[in-house]
Amino acid sequence: MPRTEPRWLSVEHLIAINKTEVFYTKERYYLREPGLLESAWSKPLNRWDYGETNTICLAVSLLHGIARNHCFEQGNKRTAQTAALIFLRLNGYRWTMPDNQKLGEQILALINREIDESELVDWMSDYVEPI
Repeated sequence: MPRTEPRWLSVEHLIAINKTEVFYTKERYYLREPGLLESAWSKPLNRWDYGETNTICLAVSLLHGIARNHCFEQGNKRTAQTAALIFLRLNGYRWTMPDNQKLGEQILALINREIDESELVDWMSDYVEPI
């Protein structure tokens, strides 16, 4: 049975998300390293190419790439979180946790290597449901 390819965010989408995130906090927008952003963006696409079909896993891969690569001067974790939740929505899922601060705490744990991607996928699975 053929797989249905997910709807991907583009690099331009990620830049727009970051610009929005820093606009609201009056921080300066600055893309520190375009190559690191490209790398973060391509991480879930590579996983897809190698057979990953779990949408939450792909969303966490994108989130991790953005947050870890620190592509932007400001707002990397916020951009990563927003991008992952938009990716889920684009692909037929919604985030049900009312307190996104808890997701932010999990992102920090991921960046600090206190948890790995698979643990974040497992944790998020409790708060993601089909639309």
